[in-house]
Amino acid sequence: DHPLPRITSITRTNGATTVRWHGPSSKLLNVTTGAIDAVHRYVVEKSDSLGPENFLAATEPTSDLEASIPNCCEGTTFFRVRLLGP
Repeated sequence: DHPLPRITSITRTNGATTVRWHGPSSKLLNVTTGAIDAVHRYVVEKSDSLGPENFLAATEPTSDLEASIPNCCEGTTFFRVRLLGP
């Protein structure tokens, strides 16, 4: 079992909202080609209510442990970070 991502901070600067989190960030080395690929990828989702069906992707998938959402969020907004499958 891998730990789920945990949001550590949400900041707003010049209209952009940045979400940072802790989570797995393993890399996989292909010894034949030398390519290094991220094993874990995430997407930040947002909603104006806490119903699970209301959350929609706010970012593209990323292997980083932070993401910024430009021109984000009028009023109350809830965020979650989802760990994507391999």
